[in-house]
Amino acid sequence: MNIDAIGGRVTVDEFWDCECDTNYIHRKITDIACSFCGATMIDMPDSMLDEILIYNGDSLDQWERAELVGFLTEEVRALKTSRVIELTDVQNRQVDIIHNAAYNAMCEVLVNVQEKTPEWNMEWIGEICDCLADIAWRYFGKTEMEVYPSIGTE
Repeated sequence: MNIDAIGGRVTVDEFWDCECDTNYIHRKITDIACSFCGATMIDMPDSMLDEILIYNGDSLDQWERAELVGFLTEEVRALKTSRVIELTDVQNRQVDIIHNAAYNAMCEVLVNVQEKTPEWNMEWIGEICDCLADIAWRYFGKTEMEVYPSIGTE
């Protein structure tokens, strides 16, 4: 498996993206063309690592997943020392989803015991999100980058 980091985008050469809006990640070993849009792997780019983990994570065996997650961790460390790193649009949407889920869950819990809804506060929202990410890892085998993506600080 070759993983390339070019221009801040980390791609994996064993996967490719077709032109479909959903289910666009294909394995090169099994899919030479997309049966929906007709795109072929020869004409299309390699898939981005973060999207493989988010959208195709369930189809990876434990060794593939460990290799990809391990590379992503090392790549983030290397990139942090050279320039500012930003989350992808997909990762930002996932962060919004988990933040809103945490806030909405707390509102539901407090609906009958507090007169007004709680104010948005990232201190407790972040704590709930960390717990959700931990549970997703322990019970569902999801990585933190899949559930609650972040760029670490040192």
